[in-house]
Amino acid sequence: MIFIGGITEKAKKIAEGYFQCPICQQQRQYIHREYRNYVSLFFIPIIPINKTGEDVTCAYCKTAMPTHVLK
Repeated sequence: MIFIGGITEKAKKIAEGYFQCPICQQQRQYIHREYRNYVSLFFIPIIPINKTGEDVTCAYCKTAMPTHVLK
């Protein structure tokens, strides 16, 4: 029997809203995401292992930024 397993990173949307984008210099919509590693079996994520990070992405310019831009 053959098992195909590994570690996969997945993103989960935490929040959406509007913020002052430092790149666009205007009020833009953002998406706040959290990234986690999962143990996967046959390319299906099964067990979360650890949190690898968070970011905020501007919906207009698609730039990923650290979360401190929301403050």
